[in-house]
Amino acid sequence: MKVLLCLVASMTTGTFILLSFEGRPIKPMEFSLSSEIQAPLKPVHQALGTEQGIALGRWKRIEISYQQDNGFPVDGEHLSGPLALEYHFVISNGPDANDGTIIATPRWTHQLACIDTINPSLAQETIRICLIGDPLLRERTPKQERRLEALVSSLIRHCNAQLQVQWR
Repeated sequence: MKVLLCLVASMTTGTFILLSFEGRPIKPMEFSLSSEIQAPLKPVHQALGTEQGIALGRWKRIEISYQQDNGFPVDGEHLSGPLALEYHFVISNGPDANDGTIIATPRWTHQLACIDTINPSLAQETIRICLIGDPLLRERTPKQERRLEALVSSLIRHCNAQLQVQWR
């Protein structure tokens, strides 16, 4: 009888707690312990490593865009091809590198501006990030979103600036 009463009391308490969150969005998170163990990702701050240090005061904007995964050349941890010229960071969705892997391009490690045909005047002060997505679904993975959030937070902290973040 005591066990039954404790069970009813705990369920009632849980219901009231959940009702108190009603109307507030609860951020969904995908979690799979096996995927975290099988494919450990390096910490975000390691992706920020540059050969000459981060140019403080230079970066004023972060631009995030999305590209379909048509395969991008990755040699170990280095990216080559057009993405390496157009972006400072690429966040993989899985096929070419582990899901959520942050790849810093040579443009970032050498603190160079990216090639930007749309806003060439802003290219000198813009950090460009590309999320690679599934060509059929056009969606970001939950792991990509978490890694993007961590990368942007680290960039803001390490660049000592209030960076303007925008999607393109």
